[in-house]
Amino acid sequence: MRIVLRSIGIPNDKLEDNNCKLSKMPSAAATQALIAIRGAISTLNNTSDVCADIDEAEDDLPEAFHEVAKTIPLVEHTLQTIKGHIQSRKQKDETQEDRDAYQEITDVANECDARAGRLEKICGKVIPSDETPLMDRYRSAAGKGGRVELLMKGILEGVIALAKEPFVSEDQAKALREALKIISKLPPSLQEENGAHAFYNYGSGPQSIHLGVGDQNINTGQAPQFNGQFMAPFQLGSFAPVL
Repeated sequence: MRIVLRSIGIPNDKLEDNNCKLSKMPSAAATQALIAIRGAISTLNNTSDVCADIDEAEDDLPEAFHEVAKTIPLVEHTLQTIKGHIQSRKQKDETQEDRDAYQEITDVANECDARAGRLEKICGKVIPSDETPLMDRYRSAAGKGGRVELLMKGILEGVIALAKEPFVSEDQAKALREALKIISKLPPSLQEENGAHAFYNYGSGPQSIHLGVGDQNINTGQAPQFNGQFMAPFQLGSFAPVL
C-alpha cells in the first residue's frame, strides 16, 4: 500500500522523500515476524550461555545436554538469516504469499521462544547449587515431558518448516535436518515415571521380587525343593520328614 503525504507548504521533493521512506518500511505482518524472531534469538542466546555454564560445571551430564548446546547456534543462525531476508523486503514488493509466510514465521518463532525459555529454566536449575544429585535436580526442573532433547526437537521441527527458499538456503535446511536426526536418535535423558516398578540388585546374592498373588517358593540352597500342599508326612531318601 502506498501512503501519499500531502501538506500545504511542504515542498514536493520532501513529500516524495517521505513517501519513499514509508515504502521501504516493513509491513505490519513483517514487523510482527521480526519482533517474534528477535525474541526467540534473544532467548536462545541466553540459553546457550546457561548451557555453557553447565558444561563447565558438570562432567556427568546426559549426552542430550551436549547435543542441545551444539544445536542452539545453528537455530540462531537460521533465524538471523530469515530476519535478514524480511528486513530486505520492501513493503511495496510484498505479495499475499509473503504475508502468509510472515504469519507462519511469527507463530513458529513464538513457539521457539517458549521452548527455548523452558530450556533456559531447566538448564539454570541443573547448575549445581547444593548437594542434590544432578539427575534429581534435572527431573525436578523438567517435570513431565520436559526432557531437553524433546524441547530441542520441537524447536528444530518448527524452524525446519520455515527453512525454505527464499528465506533459507538448501544447505542451511539440510544442516537443520541432520541436526534433527541426531537429536531424535539420542537416548532419553530421563526415564519417564509411569508408575511402574523398578528394582536394582547391586549385590552378589539373589533378588526375589513378588508383586502378584499366591505363593512364591524360593530355593537358594543345594537340596531339592518340593512344592505343594501335603496332608500327611512323607519320607524321601535320607531327608527328614517334610510337613
